[in-house]
Amino acid sequence: MTLIPLLLAGAALGSDGTRAPSFHAVLNPATGLTETVWAPSPPEAPHQVLHSILSAGGWSAPAPVNGAPLAAPARDPRLSISPSGDRLVVWWQEGGGSEHDTVWQSAQPAAGGAWTSPERVEDGAEDIREPESIFSNGVFFVACQTGVPGARRRVQVRTKQEGPDPWPVCFDHPALFTGDLELQIHSENGHVWVDWVDTDVTLRWAELHGCAWDPPRSEPIDRPGGVAGARLRVREFVLGR
Repeated sequence: MTLIPLLLAGAALGSDGTRAPSFHAVLNPATGLTETVWAPSPPEAPHQVLHSILSAGGWSAPAPVNGAPLAAPARDPRLSISPSGDRLVVWWQEGGGSEHDTVWQSAQPAAGGAWTSPERVEDGAEDIREPESIFSNGVFFVACQTGVPGARRRVQVRTKQEGPDPWPVCFDHPALFTGDLELQIHSENGHVWVDWVDTDVTLRWAELHGCAWDPPRSEPIDRPGGVAGARLRVREFVLGR
């Protein structure tokens, strides 16, 4: 039996100062089983993203999502699963020198088998990082932020499509905050919305209606509960409509 520590709160520092792997776990709606992905740490070669499933016998042996080793360490992998069990894993890789940060994805059908070869979600024209993914209304969504910390960035949402541009941008909005945006995308009861920290006192959010996004709104975070409290109020508003 393979035992895997489930670090749902994110990465932590080990006793030697290295960064422990950040596990992302979700429930597979088709099987009722918990699945998790993570990038091994320390980020030594071969660079890879691993996937495991928890069943009655314990965790399955970690299996690589990527076929050939990645060119750079994977950062913050995220797993989303459709109601039928199709899987999508996204992560980002830091660029080196003049190269931009990039976001990658790999998919696996519900029946299992090999994961698709990792492919870029963006065109490489600018830095893009820290993806979050969901599945809703028959479509995988990936939310990312462009730019680098300390500079003005943009919040983007992309959707998986068939055709020459498999990940077109469907939402693009500037972010005022130069710190951690804490970007998240949500799906519940047929609603899809994205939110991010936009100033020291404001959470910005936008909801998808049909094929169009509403103009972003603001929710204060300088109240009891901070960012988490603001997100809860947004969720109650969205689901109460």
